[in-house]
Amino acid sequence: MGSSFGVISQTGNNIQTEGLVFYIDPAYKKSWSGPESSDTNTLVPNSIFTGSINNDTSGSYGQYNSFTFDGTDSYINVAPLTASINTATVGTISLWTRIESNSSYSCLFSGTRALRRTSFALRLIDSGLPAKLHMTFRKNGEDPSHVAFQTTNTEINADTWYNITVTQDGTAAVCYINGSTVSLENLTGGNPTTVATMWYNYITPTELYIGKNRVANQNNPGAFDGQYWDGQMGPILFYNRALSAEDVLQNYNAQKGRFGLWK
Repeated sequence: MGSSFGVISQTGNNIQTEGLVFYIDPAYKKSWSGPESSDTNTLVPNSIFTGSINNDTSGSYGQYNSFTFDGTDSYINVAPLTASINTATVGTISLWTRIESNSSYSCLFSGTRALRRTSFALRLIDSGLPAKLHMTFRKNGEDPSHVAFQTTNTEINADTWYNITVTQDGTAAVCYINGSTVSLENLTGGNPTTVATMWYNYITPTELYIGKNRVANQNNPGAFDGQYWDGQMGPILFYNRALSAEDVLQNYNAQKGRFGLWK
């Protein structure tokens, strides 16, 4: 069974709120469970997402108050998207996470569109840890427009908390880890300008997930669930604008102490 979520009452810290359209935090149960989810939310007064937390992706992990994903069937379904964001070509996705194991392309976030193939996914590459972060963009579900990037030097280690943020300003996607930009390399040779206009607008309203991917390929266009996340997640944020580098750093500094990152 899954728990429902909607809006929350507060975040309890000094994060950026301009353009914030969704905030789910395991430390604030009003953001994800029960009738409290309909409470007035002064931070996100018109939260535009509804969804569900599936297969016991809930609870607390020690002092960190985090969602626990079992790597088998736990995920958060963020649907449906309203027209006000389903056409957006700019925005920001940010989350806190910790991973325990990586069997194969463990997925933090994914959205699908045509042919139920991945339109945008943020995941780890290959298997094992440490692993590099991997971003995939695919326009209209077709391979000719497939563009994939991975972090050049930065790797994700087991049992370590990270704040991962991806912004899209209409010209380029930028990745941040713990408040700092990370360099990316193009893995596919696809045209990076394809990515410039791809964001929420290329995600089907009912196909938006945290903690799993909706996978398909040319030989088997029917989608199946896979690449489940094995670990924990803290606050998850969506914005309808691209945060600046200063905004991203502000959010990181506002929450890092909760996850034992004091530097």
